[in-house]
Amino acid sequence: MSPRRFLPSLAKCVQLAAFAVSWLPFQAASAESPPSPPTLSDPRVPSAYCRTARARAASDAALLMTPSLVVQGIRFPTNNSVLTDTGPTAGRGYQVRAGLSFSPLDFYRGLRTMKVGDSDCSRHDASEKVDEGLAHGADGARLTALREQTVYLDAHRSDWQALRVKAEERLAARVITLIDIDDLRRYSDDLERKFVDVHGEVNQLLAQGTTRDAVPLGTLADQYARETVHFERETSTLRSLEPWQLQLTGGVIPESPVDWYGIAQLSLNFGTFARNRQEGLFVDARVDELRHASYEVDTKVREYRERVVASLGQARGELAVVDRELSFVTTTRAALERSDAQNIANARDTLAIEEFSAESDRVFLRAWIVALTALLENWHG
Repeated sequence: MSPRRFLPSLAKCVQLAAFAVSWLPFQAASAESPPSPPTLSDPRVPSAYCRTARARAASDAALLMTPSLVVQGIRFPTNNSVLTDTGPTAGRGYQVRAGLSFSPLDFYRGLRTMKVGDSDCSRHDASEKVDEGLAHGADGARLTALREQTVYLDAHRSDWQALRVKAEERLAARVITLIDIDDLRRYSDDLERKFVDVHGEVNQLLAQGTTRDAVPLGTLADQYARETVHFERETSTLRSLEPWQLQLTGGVIPESPVDWYGIAQLSLNFGTFARNRQEGLFVDARVDELRHASYEVDTKVREYRERVVASLGQARGELAVVDRELSFVTTTRAALERSDAQNIANARDTLAIEEFSAESDRVFLRAWIVALTALLENWHG
């Protein structure tokens, strides 16, 4: 072929190859369409990490799953006696070749790459849920107990406020002294602070999204372990394909008459056998790491469960103390009920306010114990 015909022929070959590529059904860029509208509060919308992982996987898969355009320009030696190896054909002068190169194995690698992206997304989401559970795992149980306490305090607030008003009336009538009313005021102020603190903590827990129907932490840990092992196996499978290469190349030679050529090439690195064995050992070691490493989720969740057990034991001990306190206050009030003396009435009302405070603690501790017990019993759902 003369140099004058070289460039037009090359352009025709490029157009032919581009036309073939344009008909390919696969488009990695559309592997996942972005949500519309992007409402991040919607649980159906993938997280930013998932969108990143899947986009990167689709980007890598796009190069693996689409054919490559092959264009060659060849000048054969003018000395026809010199044998020139330029591929599947021989010729003289100038020659241009265009074609497509496609690897079925790379196409399969692309599919596996996108599966690794999905698996990475699932693993990361499971990890975030475990981290959230470790940070707020017992908040649902505490919210239940605090709500029980607020119900009791709301029902009796007017009672202790009325007792304080009576004490101030006695002080105004000069039937008691400032020293007599001091304890009653102190207990009343403490109870008011407790009222405000309990309601404030309930509102804080609700503001951070705490619910009583949260997924059990043990279930979240199991899910994380499954997703992580699945991710490692998917990654290992993808790596096991690297020693294999299968390439199919076909194209046209714009001579007169037009001819075509094709090449099929399969290669294998024998290191694949040793690598597959090491990949199996890697996955086994990763599973062992998930179960026993101090920095992994299983260990953190076990330690957290032990803390919940300790909290349950502490709550039971505190409840026993509050029960004894209430028993003393109730007995003392009963002994003072038969007296109508003003100073005795003030002492009786002081004990009544102290009883309201202790009873609210007992309501909380009983509900707290029940909630913690349920949390441990439903650890795995």
